[in-house]
Amino acid sequence: MKAEQTQVYSQMGGWVVECCVNPGDRVEEGTVLLLIESMKMRIPVTAPCSGVVVSVCVEPEEVVQPEDVLVILDQVSVGG
Repeated sequence: MKAEQTQVYSQMGGWVVECCVNPGDRVEEGTVLLLIESMKMRIPVTAPCSGVVVSVCVEPEEVVQPEDVLVILDQVSVGG
């Protein structure tokens, strides 16, 4: 088994409403990692793959810009 890190980026500007995961948490593809508010809407940021949360790079009430790194995941795959 080898682990490959995946960075989850912000797709838009806004502010972080809630962080739903912590370092060490196991997540499945599609798990909500955090919520961003933009244009008066709350937008969930989801895991693009299954893995383990390495780092949450933002905190609630923090302003984020497009392409900011929000979360880093270790994506575990078999083989290679």
